[in-house]
Amino acid sequence: MVLYSVARLLLDGVLGVASGWEVHGREHVPRSGGLLVASNHISYFDPPIIGTAAVRELHYLAKEELFRQPLFGALIRTFHTLPIRRGMADLSGLTRAIEVLRDGNALVVFPEGSRMRDGELHPARPREISSRPSSIIFPTSRRRRRISGGAPGSTRPRSTPRSRAT
Repeated sequence: MVLYSVARLLLDGVLGVASGWEVHGREHVPRSGGLLVASNHISYFDPPIIGTAAVRELHYLAKEELFRQPLFGALIRTFHTLPIRRGMADLSGLTRAIEVLRDGNALVVFPEGSRMRDGELHPARPREISSRPSSIIFPTSRRRRRISGGAPGSTRPRSTPRSRAT
């Protein structure tokens, strides 16, 4: 998608100049195949920052309340964002998310379920998506001006026992 690529390029330049941000582990991101990107969530800016740091287009899960605002909902849909209902089993949202992975795309989730303003990692909420085969789980974290990704001490992303690269 041209709009996604242009937005990512512009945001990368702005972030680099304005904040001096650093991205570590970008080379570990698989360029193809189903990929579940799991990140901590410390700011409203996490989705565009993570999208800018990645080497491929990403899809996102976001709380459905964000889609109730017509202009903002339309904007985030343009950037591959899927609504998910929190606090319940949202089978339609999970089905759409699994389809994204089966189609060989990358999907960003925030396992903590909400923004954690203290910057610390908190327990993940259960995710049915992570138990699906054919997707690599790629852990990433964001700390103010730094994004890190991939398995510590490894040259590859971490996979779950049921996951396989496609």
